[in-house]
Amino acid sequence: STHAWTPYCWINGPVARQLGIDAQQGQINEPRNAALGRFINLAMLALTFAAGLCSAWWLFPIGLLLWGVMLVLVSRDPAFRLQQQVEARQPLAQRFQPYFDRVEGGQLNIYRTIKEAKPAQQSALEPVQTATAKLVDDVYRFCQRMTVLENHRIVTQRTGNLTDKIAEMEYRVQNTTDADVRREYEESLAALQKRKASLAGLAKELDRAEAQLTTITNEMANLFTDVIRLQSADPKEVRGEVPTLAKHIEKERADLLQFEQEVRNL
Repeated sequence: STHAWTPYCWINGPVARQLGIDAQQGQINEPRNAALGRFINLAMLALTFAAGLCSAWWLFPIGLLLWGVMLVLVSRDPAFRLQQQVEARQPLAQRFQPYFDRVEGGQLNIYRTIKEAKPAQQSALEPVQTATAKLVDDVYRFCQRMTVLENHRIVTQRTGNLTDKIAEMEYRVQNTTDADVRREYEESLAALQKRKASLAGLAKELDRAEAQLTTITNEMANLFTDVIRLQSADPKEVRGEVPTLAKHIEKERADLLQFEQEVRNL
């Protein structure tokens, strides 16, 4: 008779009896044996992994120590910290984002230029790099505050034309005979006029802020030019000019903080 082929069909006679396999029962026992084989393979894999851990357990703390050292070194790397700061910054108002992008780009250019300099020049230019980083942080916080004010200005303008509302309220005041109603209209008119004056003052300060940022972007470009020039200069010359550059950056920071204080008093 014809039988379906099984993995055991070639085993018969003495060989089959020696291995304890019945060729006629091979097809029936095949699923059970396959399952048993999979279990044994998984068990052997687990035992091999456990044996490896047991025989080389001392590698685990060493690997953990190396990982910790690598983590500390990476976290202290200036380039890594600078990248983290750049990525953590949130978008600003469309009006101020281009200015900050140029300021931040100037900082990155200065950092790369100093990084490419010789060790002596790098050490001498470090105060400039530190002062620049502080200036960029101040500019970002300033732009964040200006973003809030700019968004407020835009929303206020979208809610209606204050000039038309004031004209309408003036008409009602002039054409109302009831004294109590006229008094209410006059109070509303005064509130609208105050709101319009406040919005005009805010728009003026935002224009000043934009001019202030323009000045800083130009100063950052000039600073980048100075750093490029000093990159290959004599270390003594670099150390002689760096205090002046750092002092100039601090003045820009002071002017910006003073202007921000004026805006807060609006």
